[in-house]
Amino acid sequence: MGEHRATFGEVEAELGEDGVAIVTLNRPARLNALTTAVMEAVTRALAWAAGQGPCRVIVLAGAGRAFCAGMDLVDGLSGADDPAADPVHARYEALRAGTAMVLAVTETPQPVIAAVHGPAVGAGFALAVAADLRFCGPGARFDAPFHRLGASAGDLGLSWRLPRLIGPARAARLFYTNGSLSAEEARDLGLAETDPAPLAAALRLAREIAGHPLLGVRMTKELLNASLDCAGFRAHLATEMRSQVIALGTREHADAVAAFRARR
Repeated sequence: MGEHRATFGEVEAELGEDGVAIVTLNRPARLNALTTAVMEAVTRALAWAAGQGPCRVIVLAGAGRAFCAGMDLVDGLSGADDPAADPVHARYEALRAGTAMVLAVTETPQPVIAAVHGPAVGAGFALAVAADLRFCGPGARFDAPFHRLGASAGDLGLSWRLPRLIGPARAARLFYTNGSLSAEEARDLGLAETDPAPLAAALRLAREIAGHPLLGVRMTKELLNASLDCAGFRAHLATEMRSQVIALGTREHADAVAAFRARR
């Protein structure tokens, strides 16, 4: 492993000579679905990239056919299915890993660009939205299936950031109807730019940004975060976690997950 490459479980990070780091979710067989361990690994990978002196921009990507299929409903969250554990406590602790991941994307000093191909579902949608900018390929899709799974749309900051990006009414319709956005719809709403090769496009933009003076770019990210009131964002994340823990403890959620697993 070279000086500018690191592996964190199923997440890889690499820093190029151009000052651009790539953090890649590497669970292609599971469409990069998130477990507690993967979310913790993303947080560590982002910290590693941000801590490399030459790093100026971070690109977030997924290996294989998808950006991220959301929470892994088969492997589940650590401790959440342990009959010996308190289910509320276990789910709360597991979701804290997701909150830490989203905060790492938001609060890392470097701009983060998400390169989205294939589906970005649920928590994967939230992860893409947490980035500063997004590119998506023609087959990309942003899905919000929360109510169909007996969960709330309060998932990893999505109910905070998406209304601010596409408008409250559009976000409400998407959430209430278990809706999805195609790449073209995401572009038309200003959520993402489209490109046949989203990772290449993200890297081109990242290199352009990396060529600008470092301090000015970092201070601009601080200002953009301040414009979104990220102090309020942290409080909102805590409220989201509580609402999701309650929803994930319902019989409706258990039945929905059982049906999903049966189909698999």
